[in-house]
Amino acid sequence: MVTQRCNNCGGVVSANYDFCSSCGNVLRYSGYRVRLKDHMDLMRGVKREGAVIFVSLPQDCLGDPNRYLNLSRKICWMIEDAGGVGEWIEPDYKVLGVFGLPVYTPDYVDRAMNTAIEIRELGVGFRISVNVGNFFLATLGTPHHPTIFGETVNIASKILERAGIGEIVVTEGVYKLCRYGYELSPENGNYRLIRSRDSFLWRLPLMEREEELKTIEQLFESSMKGKTTWVGIKGPFGIGKSKIKEELKVKALKFGTVVLEVACSAFGPIQFLKPLAKLVNQILEFANGEIKVQADLFSNSLGLKSPYSRTMMVPFANRLPFTDYGDLYGSVVEILNLLARRFTFLVVIEDAHLVDGGTIELLKVIKGRLINQPVFFLLIYENDRLITDLKSEDFHEVELKPLSEDAVKRIAESIYKDRKVDIDVYQISGGNPYYTIQVLKHPDFYERGDQDPTIFRRQILFERIDRIAPTIRETLYAASIAGEGFDNEWLFRLVNRPVENDISSLVDAGFIVNIGNQFIFADHEVRDFVYEMIAHEDKVDLHNRLGRILESMYHDKIYDFAEVIAYHFSQCGDYEKASYYLQLAGDKALSLSQLERAVELYHRAIDYLDILNPRDNFYRKMRADIGDNLARILDYLGDYNTLKEVGEESAAIAGRWKMKEAQTRAVLSLAKGLVGIGDFDSAMKKLEQVLRMSPKKGDITASAQALSGYIHFLNQNYGRALASFNNSLKSAVSENLIHFNLINLITLHKELGNFKRAHEYIQDGLKGNPSLFFQINYHLMLGEIYNMLNATTLAEGELYWAYSEAKRVNAIRFEVEAGIHRLIAQVLHKDLDHELLASVKKILPLIKGKRASSILRFQFLLTTPIERRDEIQRLIPDLLELSEYSTILSAYIILARFDSENSHHWSGKAVDLADELQLPFYLAQSYYWFGKSLREGDSERAKYLNRCKALLDGLIAEAGHFGELIRMMPEYRGLTKK
Repeated sequence: MVTQRCNNCGGVVSANYDFCSSCGNVLRYSGYRVRLKDHMDLMRGVKREGAVIFVSLPQDCLGDPNRYLNLSRKICWMIEDAGGVGEWIEPDYKVLGVFGLPVYTPDYVDRAMNTAIEIRELGVGFRISVNVGNFFLATLGTPHHPTIFGETVNIASKILERAGIGEIVVTEGVYKLCRYGYELSPENGNYRLIRSRDSFLWRLPLMEREEELKTIEQLFESSMKGKTTWVGIKGPFGIGKSKIKEELKVKALKFGTVVLEVACSAFGPIQFLKPLAKLVNQILEFANGEIKVQADLFSNSLGLKSPYSRTMMVPFANRLPFTDYGDLYGSVVEILNLLARRFTFLVVIEDAHLVDGGTIELLKVIKGRLINQPVFFLLIYENDRLITDLKSEDFHEVELKPLSEDAVKRIAESIYKDRKVDIDVYQISGGNPYYTIQVLKHPDFYERGDQDPTIFRRQILFERIDRIAPTIRETLYAASIAGEGFDNEWLFRLVNRPVENDISSLVDAGFIVNIGNQFIFADHEVRDFVYEMIAHEDKVDLHNRLGRILESMYHDKIYDFAEVIAYHFSQCGDYEKASYYLQLAGDKALSLSQLERAVELYHRAIDYLDILNPRDNFYRKMRADIGDNLARILDYLGDYNTLKEVGEESAAIAGRWKMKEAQTRAVLSLAKGLVGIGDFDSAMKKLEQVLRMSPKKGDITASAQALSGYIHFLNQNYGRALASFNNSLKSAVSENLIHFNLINLITLHKELGNFKRAHEYIQDGLKGNPSLFFQINYHLMLGEIYNMLNATTLAEGELYWAYSEAKRVNAIRFEVEAGIHRLIAQVLHKDLDHELLASVKKILPLIKGKRASSILRFQFLLTTPIERRDEIQRLIPDLLELSEYSTILSAYIILARFDSENSHHWSGKAVDLADELQLPFYLAQSYYWFGKSLREGDSERAKYLNRCKALLDGLIAEAGHFGELIRMMPEYRGLTKK
């Protein structure tokens, strides 16, 4: 029977029980047992992947039942503490352990191997076997008596007979998975486990870290009760961060927690996705219902989406999401949300100081969404430069300091026992545990000295490298060329000979470590030092060869390795290939919503191409395509100065190369940049140039006409703006651009108070069966119109639909905007939803783009206008710089309405601005609140109220059914009552 131990009384009960039968304590596997369907019991015939360990007990147990039971129970508990399940098999005097149950962990092989070593150290007489593979679960007899069967179990049982007393025998499958982490000796088709290569370090006692570990464990226990918690462990390399992580993982397994580990490196797409994808694959195998839907969505989202959509400069559509994280991030969050209802999670982000931009953005989304779930995020980093955005008020940081001199002496004593240490270990290591271990492992490398410890360590590194065999040193040089996160196959092809033994020696010597299927240097200082030792000519040759090797190896998944390949070609001076692969890496980053990273990669590609000044049409077209994508991203991010520079540069180059279409698009980008920085006259000249260069009908022409309309709108020339937008609608060819222009027309009519016409355009847009993003936008704009008219019930209906759909597909920008307008409707109705307010506030920092983030942050402040009055006033100049006059007008009117003490001040500002802009609806509202702020009997009061009524009556005459809504506004009702 698969059992578990009660943490309270120590009683042994079935793994399927939720409560201890002796003391009633809630058991650690309660709610987390082996299932990813809705069944609580083990499933018949379900295939699982894991490790199987058989332990044959000593012969002296045969005649002593009590010793047999006590020893069997102790071994089962050791297996449970390592995250597996165990049972003893009475007739054979064996113990069976299974890892990968009851909670799947990716490192099940390491857990099985380490447990086997610990069992062997209990004493002589044990014979142990380990195998990995697939096995089946079954419930034989009753659901409370589960077992496993399959070829994996049978082979593990058979090879146990080949193990001698005190020996651990493993299969070839185990050897392939962990040959670098353990010393294994071949024997009769199997392998005998000698030792763990890192046992020397990990078996040291935990010193001067008890308080830090206690703090983290308390936060972890709190998290397991249903509160998402974020903790960071900060400290230099080798300070002991991973030691604490391993201690916490032991604690986590006692809660039946799923451990998800992410190893960050300097290259690659979103690194969070790889371990999560493995977990999702486990889910897909036997999941159903909502989890299955989200897992499928996640898997489909991993494919590269083509970023090639020509730049379309549509001003009011700036509110539309460029990517808004999309389905990929949304499905990740939803998967974690759904799984967290059934499991607890420990998510470890190792080397977070090397984290890529995509993982950071994903973590920001998760942090904003995943709030009250039993998920514990542990970030381990040397510095917090890249993760500053995650370190808000609910982030807990634990910084590790060097060990004291006394602790270093105790470590030396624990290793050397009664032998004397003839060197000053503390002076050399500086209290760093890793360097302390290196000194103690290789004392013959060290001598007494008074020089700087950093110089001394480099001298030691040189001596250590100089003493290894030449062939191993050659492999180490090749590894330094490969950099972070390399595969042994890379080195095999680079040095053109088998390297497995060399890699094992390098792991054993502490130069590199094995993580999953890849290797990294144990110390960044080691990698840099080894790299410096290689001659420049050899570096160039090795980088060139490795670039070509990776190009050949990964031709079928080139986007995933494009950045690494580009790095190697750039290091050898092959800028043509480097620029090509940088473009692919930028495309990959763009497809995964890593906009800032895409900008960086595209800029580097452009720099290389500009150095080359290519004559080949392929590279010239590539330069134009990169410029288009870069302009599109910069427009979205609101970096108009850089957009202007990129547009100027691209237009000049395209003109020199006589690429007319590319030049036209570049000039259009330049015009957009000029509009963004407020140079309208220059922008109009560039747009006239675009219209001369482009055909009468087409998307480029339509984009230029739309941008002209936007400039006319900002100059209060509304007739010309309307004409330009109508011309743009007629010129547009693509369906998206047609909808963009409808949005421009809706916005214009809404601002002018032509609600009937705006509503007609909304109906036209919805009849065109647009994509979900456009549907959300149309409902959102209709909700805004109802809010303007104080029809809060109608507004809530439209805005709730937009908010729900945006949240469902993770369109964060729409979700925030719809949420804010819902809150404004509630403010007008005096019934604020504080839960919605907290939810919007949590995800507001995730908004990308300078314009969008500024506008939405300002609008969010209007949901609590009195409390945030001073902050609103400070941000108004920023909105003026962005020409967001209607947003400022709305703020003035809301403040005039609710800030009764300063109503005269705010309504006066509203009147001045609305009068300057000549927007009748806003002007009417401004007149009303300015008149109301004056004393009864003041002649000016009646004058302003009469002006308000005249303007509203004029709007009612042409408003159709919206006229009734205008009549129901408090401003109009207040006038008619008077």
